[in-house]
Amino acid sequence: AEVGREIALGPGGGEIAGIEVAVGTAPRTKGHMDVEPEIRLAVEVNRAAHLACYSQDETGAVARFFPNRFAADSQVQPGAALQIPGRMPFKLVANRKGQKERILCVASPRDLLGDLPSRVVGSDFDRLPVQSLEEVARAFESVANAPVSSRLVDVQVR
Repeated sequence: AEVGREIALGPGGGEIAGIEVAVGTAPRTKGHMDVEPEIRLAVEVNRAAHLACYSQDETGAVARFFPNRFAADSQVQPGAALQIPGRMPFKLVANRKGQKERILCVASPRDLLGDLPSRVVGSDFDRLPVQSLEEVARAFESVANAPVSSRLVDVQVR
C-alpha cells in the first residue's frame, strides 16, 4: 500500500496532545490478485482518549467504522496501538482502481458522539449524509469545551 501524507486537523493541544494513525494492507496471497486488498489500521494516542474513526471511499461516501457494533467502547489507552479491524469481524477493503481513499480518526478526552449531529454519527458502517471527512472533523471541533486531536490519512493502494 502506498500511504499518503498525514494531515493534522484542529488544534491538537489541550488534554489530547497527539494521535497517530498507521495504515497498511493485508498481503495478497498467490493466486488471489483479483481480491481487493484489506486496509489495516494501527491507531495510537499518547493519553487516554475516546476515539472515532471514519472512512471516505473513492466515490466520496463517508462512513463511521469505529466505535461499532463489535467494539462499542470508544475509549483507548496509550502505550498500545488499537488494531482496526484487528479481531473485529469486519474488513476495510480498498478499491482495486488505485484511487485515493481517506481515513479520519478523532480523539477526545470524553465520548463526543452523543454531542454531535445525527448526520455525523449515523449507524456504524452506513453511508452518512455528509460531504467530506473535513465536515466530520469540523463537527467534532465545534463541540463546546471538548479539545480534539484529529488525523486524516490518504490511502492509495497500487
